[in-house]
Amino acid sequence: MEYQLLTFGSLTQKELLNILYLTDQGFSDIIRTKIKNPSLNKLLNQAIDKYTVPEMLDFLLEHHYLLKSPIAIKDHKLQIGYNEEELRQFIHRERRIVEQRYHFSQ
Repeated sequence: MEYQLLTFGSLTQKELLNILYLTDQGFSDIIRTKIKNPSLNKLLNQAIDKYTVPEMLDFLLEHHYLLKSPIAIKDHKLQIGYNEEELRQFIHRERRIVEQRYHFSQ
């Protein structure tokens, strides 16, 4: 399976914006929800309330550890986090059919 590995520290604003275009819920799909540091959580909430989209992109690039991971992209498909069933969307349909037949034959 072909993929491109991007490290969060090297993401550009354009790449992050492209990820946002592929989400259903925008920033809430890519930002971690369980942040144990109260001051960081407060900083994030203030940023969400006050920042414009370009400012929020810059904020997330500066604080990339607030992004959920992994984020996988292929063509116009996006997967955030680990979900085996949803990750199957990146496998060619023909291969999924072969694998499915193999599992049912056993």
